[in-house]
Amino acid sequence: MILNKDSWFLVQTKVAGEERARDQLDRQGYQTYLPMARNPLRRRRVRRAAQPLFARYLFVAVGQEQVLAPIDSTFGVSRLVRFGSEPAQVPGWVISGLKAATCSETGLVRLDQPALSAGDPVEVFGGPMAGLRGIFQAPDGNARAWLLVELLGQSRRVSLPLDSLRAAR
Repeated sequence: MILNKDSWFLVQTKVAGEERARDQLDRQGYQTYLPMARNPLRRRRVRRAAQPLFARYLFVAVGQEQVLAPIDSTFGVSRLVRFGSEPAQVPGWVISGLKAATCSETGLVRLDQPALSAGDPVEVFGGPMAGLRGIFQAPDGNARAWLLVELLGQSRRVSLPLDSLRAAR
């Protein structure tokens, strides 16, 4: 396998072991990237506000002087992801794109909210109301939206999480 100056690879971690694996790989001299994002569906105080964008995965850059073998035996790492016998190499533009979408103030990857306008037909795809269709009316604070839906034969105005909505097809 030909390695570029800094070739990026995908590492699968143990359950909830992303940060431990990152810290251990950093100590071994590898460059790592663990994109974090706010999980809007997990608002309870029990959960952390920021969680790994890709649960159980992180990226590791391997320079020409480094070898891949120690990665598999690192604490917190489940395995180096492979396609057959070849390690899964991640294109640099993927890492650059994720880093470009990271907010410099919070360090979190910005996840774009759906661009909806008043009167747009929408569908709920997450939560207990999944499958419900309605008409987008307006945003309701930071992470919610008002919808007009048909419930029990009457039009009702309801507030639902904005990240559980998508434009109806």
